[in-house]
Amino acid sequence: MADSPRPPAARNDLANYSPFTSRALVLGGILAVLVVLYAVPVREYVQQRSQIAALQADKARTSAHITELSKRLEQWKDPAFVSAQARQRLQYVMPGEVSYVVLDPNSTPAQIATGRAANTSSTAWYTLLWQSVQVADAPVGK
Repeated sequence: MADSPRPPAARNDLANYSPFTSRALVLGGILAVLVVLYAVPVREYVQQRSQIAALQADKARTSAHITELSKRLEQWKDPAFVSAQARQRLQYVMPGEVSYVVLDPNSTPAQIATGRAANTSSTAWYTLLWQSVQVADAPVGK
């Protein structure tokens, strides 16, 4: 009879028995090497897929923005729209029309003349600019 595997019969055989055979250790080593070798390419693949998804979302946003700008450009090609915008934004009037401006009764003469709040301080503009930079740089809690 050839060498057939037999169960360990004695206590001594059980003490020498190991569940890890040399074949199992070699297979485990090969699997560990394969996991290490494939970890980096798989990670790169996942990163590239997420980057592609982000770029596709950015492309969709850009396409939507281009579509919106194209619609606005078409609006500006309409003379009636241009005329309405000139009336609204620049307070233009057509020849023969009279424009009325309603003023706030609480406004000062300087505000009426310039159309905005008057600067009544006697400090120079660059001093005011530097003070605004310092105020903006100051912590909120102090």
